[in-house]
Amino acid sequence: ELTTEHVVYMWVKQVTGSRRLADVPELLDSTHVAPPQYFVSHAWRGRWSKLVATVTAFLHNASDSTCVWIDCIAINQHPDTNPSQNKEDVAAFGDVLQRCVGGCLVVLDLELCNAASRAWCLYEWTYALHFHGQDGLHMLGMDRGQRQQVVQQIDVERAECLHSADKDMILANVRRHHGSTARFNTLLKLQILLQPLSFSADVEQLLRRSEGTSWDMGLVEEWLWQEVTASRALCILAGAGTGKSTISAALSAGLLGRSDLCRTSTLASQSVASQSSQGVHPATSSPGQQPPAALVHFIKYSDQRRLDAARLIKSLAYQLAATERFSWYTDLILGLEAAEVDRLQDVDQLFDMLLAPLGKLPDSGDQVVVLLDALDEADPPEQQQPGFSGCIQACGNQVLRLLVSNLVAKL
Repeated sequence: ELTTEHVVYMWVKQVTGSRRLADVPELLDSTHVAPPQYFVSHAWRGRWSKLVATVTAFLHNASDSTCVWIDCIAINQHPDTNPSQNKEDVAAFGDVLQRCVGGCLVVLDLELCNAASRAWCLYEWTYALHFHGQDGLHMLGMDRGQRQQVVQQIDVERAECLHSADKDMILANVRRHHGSTARFNTLLKLQILLQPLSFSADVEQLLRRSEGTSWDMGLVEEWLWQEVTASRALCILAGAGTGKSTISAALSAGLLGRSDLCRTSTLASQSVASQSSQGVHPATSSPGQQPPAALVHFIKYSDQRRLDAARLIKSLAYQLAATERFSWYTDLILGLEAAEVDRLQDVDQLFDMLLAPLGKLPDSGDQVVVLLDALDEADPPEQQQPGFSGCIQACGNQVLRLLVSNLVAKL
């Protein structure tokens, strides 16, 4: 039942002199110290045994060389006898999180403490989202009922912090990354509630592969700004390996204005510039019209999460709820019970809960564009084999079924 706080004060501070635990070879084998792939975020009031067990379980299939960063091991715990080292270590939090390419493992022990109530934990989470996007924040150690506790607790301005100067620094960083503390609270609540997928790596890779390409998206722009009287579809059809996904990435980061999908800003701006040079003006519209809210999903046959229609629905819902001008929808989603959202796996019921309200958009002229890339990669694996000549499995493509039975039929 020892907490991390107990471990630090009863052992770490006693056996390390004025050094970091990571720098004491007689206690920690130096061959086990290396640049980390994951940053571990946790509250010191949580149990040390649960922290170790949760991280170990998460990494059970990882390489033996995988390293993690844990504050009480990596940070000097002697601000009284070695204040300069302690101060430098704490100041490096942001740089460490940026270099942890696997993102942030958030270990929760809600029986003892809700980490969402701690300002330093929220500080780590904001950096993880800023540097690594939705896939960079791994929430561990909570069940369905506890998810609601975490969502309800999130309010960075009211979060606890021992030193007021630290709290001021944390709030300043939150505002710098997200514009306001309210915006950060909303995005974090949506992240934990809906567990969206991220496609930044795909978009960046595709844009990098097509760097220097000059795009002419005039036909798409013309379709996009036609007078809309009903839901409609635009299909881009071609054989495998001919560049359809590259077009999807260029459309997303350029014409549809989703530059947030590309963390390398130069690639996004190049996509925008190449489309603008052909007379296309990304994220703009005809006079008096709002730019569309663009929701994207890149399907990949080798990633089971992207083939899961329930995960697809939650990801689309997150993207729309995170669009600031759809505040009515954001409020609707945040009013749902996290346990119920987590429990539902029936695609039709989940669609009715999360996306069917789009059929009742306020009469504001807003458009919502849903881009589904590589629909064929959701076919059953045997149907994707060269020379397949068997019977087509009815409803075998769950994403196509979602498209036909829900997106088209109900919106």
